[in-house]
Amino acid sequence: MDHWEPLLVSADRIAAGFTDTRGGIGRTFFLDLDSGETVSATSPAPAGRKAIAGPGQFLIGSQGYGAFTTGRFGRDGAEIARWASHGAMLVDKNGSPSGPELENCLPSTTEPSSVARYCWTKAASPSPWTTRSWFSERPLAMR
Repeated sequence: MDHWEPLLVSADRIAAGFTDTRGGIGRTFFLDLDSGETVSATSPAPAGRKAIAGPGQFLIGSQGYGAFTTGRFGRDGAEIARWASHGAMLVDKNGSPSGPELENCLPSTTEPSSVARYCWTKAASPSPWTTRSWFSERPLAMR
């Protein structure tokens, strides 16, 4: 059975995810809020967590079949940053994502107090964006 995910709406953009639950492969379609036209779409990949990252921007995660990443997608649907990490993402008022990091292995080896903070800075080459790894911090609350 196929599964539609909730729509994420940010500014004039919509992120609509679709995942085939039989295999866990999905795509996210970025739509214009006014016209409904497709702006862009991600390549098919293992499904993961998603979040609004700022006006017209989204975080799209992928976990499974060897994938373990999170990408930040801009208003035009282009990926503007990528992290070799995946988790339940929260975005602060400045647009900086952080949250409990998931693992791609069983049994878990992470301390329950680990929180990933996804950061990026401008760089000259080879890509306009580089990312730093996560920093361990104690979360405000965890059950």
